[in-house]
Amino acid sequence: FFFGMFVLIPSSKMQIFFPLFMNGYYFVVCFNFLTKKVEIMHSVSYNNAGNDAILVGVSLLIRCFSKYFPEKIPKSRRGKGVSIKSLPLEQVKIPWMQVSSESYPDSGVYAMRHLEMYMGDVDKW
Repeated sequence: FFFGMFVLIPSSKMQIFFPLFMNGYYFVVCFNFLTKKVEIMHSVSYNNAGNDAILVGVSLLIRCFSKYFPEKIPKSRRGKGVSIKSLPLEQVKIPWMQVSSESYPDSGVYAMRHLEMYMGDVDKW
């Protein structure tokens, strides 16, 4: 399991992205404080059997990030936010989502495409 560097998109400071690589597969997790959800973006539908491993990785990320994040909030603002551990998980529905795991070799390209989706016009999703 590998944590990629996290990316904070300047135009939307309420979304924190983590590109992840796990079991030979790339995917993206977004802590979206605008929608109050942890969004999982990967190219395979949740009906696929490989999702258990992804959920284990996401759970670990949530635990680690929930310990790190409060330390970065000024003391004057602590206690006014949302508990990271209480955010519900949601798989983002995307047009290029596959039903099978045959897209694993291209998962890095899909992960970049997922991030690109957030940079564009929300109305076109």
